[in-house]
Amino acid sequence: MSSPRLDFRFASGLRRVPSKFLIPLSLIIALGAAALPFDGCMTPKTSVRVRAEPGFTGGNLQRLAVFPIVNSRLVLSDEQQLYGELLQAIVRKNSSIAIISSADAMRTLHQNGLGPVWTRFLATRDAHGLPDSAAVRTVGRALDVDAILQGEIVQFEKTDGLYGHNRGNTHATLRYFLVAVDSGSLLWEASSDGLLTTFTPLEAAPPLIEVVRLAHQRILETLPF
Repeated sequence: MSSPRLDFRFASGLRRVPSKFLIPLSLIIALGAAALPFDGCMTPKTSVRVRAEPGFTGGNLQRLAVFPIVNSRLVLSDEQQLYGELLQAIVRKNSSIAIISSADAMRTLHQNGLGPVWTRFLATRDAHGLPDSAAVRTVGRALDVDAILQGEIVQFEKTDGLYGHNRGNTHATLRYFLVAVDSGSLLWEASSDGLLTTFTPLEAAPPLIEVVRLAHQRILETLPF
């Protein structure tokens, strides 16, 4: 008895799909991967650089004016959160230091007609990136503080992911500096670079606030108080 014959036939209703309509398997996999929740799968990188005046001891400061990050490009709620974290970090390191908040400082400056001086404080930087020393003395004496702490976003860059070329990434450099009121000189500064890279090349650049938080945390660990 002969073996049964196997007859493979395509159904008459099926047609071959032209190759130009076929999607590469690698793209299908990438699209599927991008659709999955990858919380925490972005690649973070940070670095921090610190320098201080020789012999400076932050514990000797009695009164400190603390201003929030300028050039932040962040929404107000994020700015306020970062500012609150900064104040808490200072208090944890030195609970005896008297902190003049930015709100109280601005109120005092405007009451004394020092708005233009404050504008010069923010806008004028020397070759070392420090505010105008005369503005520092005028603002500091009006606030009756020993030093002023200010933060700023020096630069940032966002690049969306592009399939076949690069993953999405966001980079930011955050800097805090502490200047003495009596001399206008730099007492301490820290700069931190933050970088976040997406898991796939099909994602937009990570939010700027997430990168700034990375850099901000590194700087809080180095506060000199």
